[in-house]
Amino acid sequence: SPGGVAYLIETLSDNSNRTFMELKTIFKKAGGKIGGGTATFSFEKRGLVSVAVSDTFDEDYLFDVALSSGATDVEFQEQQKGVDDARIDVYTDSQNLQQVSANLRAAGFVVENERLIHHPRNIVELEEGKDHESVEILETILQGLSESADVCEVFTNADIKPHTPS
Repeated sequence: SPGGVAYLIETLSDNSNRTFMELKTIFKKAGGKIGGGTATFSFEKRGLVSVAVSDTFDEDYLFDVALSSGATDVEFQEQQKGVDDARIDVYTDSQNLQQVSANLRAAGFVVENERLIHHPRNIVELEEGKDHESVEILETILQGLSESADVCEVFTNADIKPHTPS
């Protein structure tokens, strides 16, 4: 795919040849291509626990509980809709996911979601204005993949930044 963007696509199908051909068509129509190698080396399996942020939220306490439970990273995620949709993402090694989630719940935090993810080892930054063609191809591919009945989840190493005028 343009710009060195890697994709890891999880599928569930009764016909892997049909699914592969569908994925190949999605990439080709968007102007991308499926490479001959594997993208799995570009990602590492990690646990992700998403915690709701409330008015009485104690960030320091969450950090203490998360890190003492085996979390590897904690990130604040503010949604585009506003502060009401903010959350804290707690990353763990894949084997610590259940323990970290259970400890956060026991400490009184509202766990919205817990799951295993494929986290990119290296991020490819694309800027909307400067990398317009690559961003357009990426968005078209992601849209096509989201419409495929066989695609369960898509992971990518792309990070699209808004255009910053010089």
